[in-house]
Amino acid sequence: MLNLELKRLRGQCERLSLHKVQDRLLHLLETEGEEERYPLGSGLKSLAGELGVTHEALYRCVSDMEKRNLLRRDKGTLSLVASE
Repeated sequence: MLNLELKRLRGQCERLSLHKVQDRLLHLLETEGEEERYPLGSGLKSLAGELGVTHEALYRCVSDMEKRNLLRRDKGTLSLVASE
């Protein structure tokens, strides 16, 4: 149990050291998500707090990634779009 918490905190420290919002979001999806899907329990505003960014910056990033077909936002989840 303590090992899992330590692993989670280490991942969070790695994520916060990244400078770009997109890099932080990708890191979260790749490390915390299951099959690169991440459940949005409390919404994007709470996720922005976890990522250490403003909710406006996260909304812009998610919108941009959706337009570039890198990310999909479904009912309560964010998921990476598989590249072909």
